Amino acid sequence: GIGFNNWTVSGDTRFDRVYENSLQPKKIELIESFEANKKVLIAGSTWPEDEALLNKLSLSLNDDWKFILAPHEVDKSHVDSIMSGLGNQAIRFSELKNNPENTSAKMVVIDNIGMLSSLYQYGTISYIGGGFSKSGIHNTLEPAAFSLPVIFGPNYKKFMEAGELIKQGGGFSIASFDELNSVFSMLVQNPENLEKSSLASGNYVKQNINATSIIFNELDQ
Repeated sequence: GIGFNNWTVSGDTRFDRVYENSLQPKKIELIESFEANKKVLIAGSTWPEDEALLNKLSLSLNDDWKFILAPHEVDKSHVDSIMSGLGNQAIRFSELKNNPENTSAKMVVIDNIGMLSSLYQYGTISYIGGGFSKSGIHNTLEPAAFSLPVIFGPNYKKFMEAGELIKQGGGFSIASFDELNSVFSMLVQNPENLEKSSLASGNYVKQNINATSIIFNELDQ
């Protein structure tokens, strides 16, 4: 529009990175044992506002579901505050390592860093934190690459992929516990809804890969 003709639309290389990770994720045997072939809600990069909603939701999950919570801050005081509201239904990942036979816990709280991108392989539905903070939501592409429906808070407008996920049916923005519970119930109670949303989420990532090869092809020329 301003007269340049030496340009190429390449896309965003982040899609390539998350897609490649989804093809060869790191296996986590402790999580596989904990999961025990149940459905899993995975909440990643959560903040206190998210955790308040998610803790309430976790209490309503039946025995068909497990819950993995990976907070944005994993210092001891913050993890302690999360655990204090969960009672004996939850276990820290560090404790799970010392007691790998404990499959009775309903929730595992991840109290270290570096695992989240691989955890999504075990999920059925995802929740991404940060949407109730000023900075906004965290990475929605990582769970989408594993074809998980993605739920997040209301502050997502700066993130194009979140809006696109909503348009395609793979993402859902919520602003209260009632809305979170409504979206979760809609997905869980109707298998067709869950399948459609999962496909939409995964397809959105697949439709936007190959930016890296486009860039290198242009450089070669």
